[in-house]
Amino acid sequence: AAEQQSASGLRSGVRPAFPRLAPFACRPMNNPVWEMVPARGPSAYARAMDLLAHAERLRPRLAAQSAEIERTRLLPADLVAELTEAGFFHLCAPRSVGGSEVAPRALLEILETLGRGDSATGWCVMVGGTASFLGAYLGEAGAQEIYGRSPKIATCGVFAPLGKGVREGDGYRISGRWPWLSGSMHSTYRLGGFVVPREGGGVDVLHAFFEAGETRMLDTWHTAGLGGTGSHDMEVEGALVPAHRVVTFLGGSPRETGPLYRFPAFGLLATGVAAVALGIARDAVDTFVELARGKRTQGGKRTLAERETIQMHVARATALVDAGRAYLHATVDEAYRVAEGERSLEPQHRAALRLAATFATESAQTAVDLVYRAAGGTAVYNTCKLQKHLRDVHVASAHAMVAEPTYALVGRMALGLETDTAQL
Repeated sequence: AAEQQSASGLRSGVRPAFPRLAPFACRPMNNPVWEMVPARGPSAYARAMDLLAHAERLRPRLAAQSAEIERTRLLPADLVAELTEAGFFHLCAPRSVGGSEVAPRALLEILETLGRGDSATGWCVMVGGTASFLGAYLGEAGAQEIYGRSPKIATCGVFAPLGKGVREGDGYRISGRWPWLSGSMHSTYRLGGFVVPREGGGVDVLHAFFEAGETRMLDTWHTAGLGGTGSHDMEVEGALVPAHRVVTFLGGSPRETGPLYRFPAFGLLATGVAAVALGIARDAVDTFVELARGKRTQGGKRTLAERETIQMHVARATALVDAGRAYLHATVDEAYRVAEGERSLEPQHRAALRLAATFATESAQTAVDLVYRAAGGTAVYNTCKLQKHLRDVHVASAHAMVAEPTYALVGRMALGLETDTAQL
């Protein structure tokens, strides 16, 4: 019936506001198995599966280290070395320079698994992995320098054009300050957006990969959640960055032609944020289930798990996470099918990605809030993981790519109003 309605709408000349999602099969959250058409060949599929298996093996270790990661406010050196060597920070880098170039669904599964073990690790890999997407927009020399190195390195960055630059010789002289630089403490190159004045008025928006030594990190990351991400402010004063380390991706075209690079950078980033939030929420539900099985109210004989209201809370929280995840995956899969057909993603596809990512993040946050309240006084102690889950998911949901204004942006498009889609 849905296909007939869609076909009827197309025949009558009415274009759907958003692409119809293909049928999909819901999978329980504790089953990380995913199906991906290996469009880039068996080796790409095997590479993605290896990374997912590695993430699953890391998960118990990450859970054991999570509190210490938050206390020290950075990832341990040995963990960074393992993540780097395995290629987690090059998830979206082109295969032509040794990157993994994983399909978007694989990216989400990997990030969710890591985030389920430790939110900061999942977040840092999300930032580094999606930053490596720009390897497809760099020229060959820049891509080889940054992502073709051996041993591999990590990158991070902020897309916001908060710096100012001028052309100088074969490069740009740049100054500025950028907040929210997650993963900065273990990154060899740090990305920052900047503007360059045009002759005759206006500005061009560019992005520069600064060497770590060209930047100064300011100890500003004292926050409620995601404390282990090291998301400090970065300051640059008059750095001369060669042109091969400067990229134009807003309005630019990627050098690479794979389907991954037909995705919008902002949409890919948003789905990554949502995947980490879903991992946090899944672990929160698991934590609460374990708590409810053993906790008894003061003077009571029954465990929390035996109370009907608690059973309802667990079911609702599970449904919230699974619904957000299923919607996100279905939307990403549909967009990837379009990209595999060598078609550009239209504004409605890009809007659908942002909408699904925002909804999934919101669903994750609501699920965590639900089980946190259901846990009662136990959850207020730092020794209870639910307290950390609550703080982490709320900080994740504050990310601009999944914040509430996304609904207004997508809603304008759905209503047929004139909309600035540049940030999609």
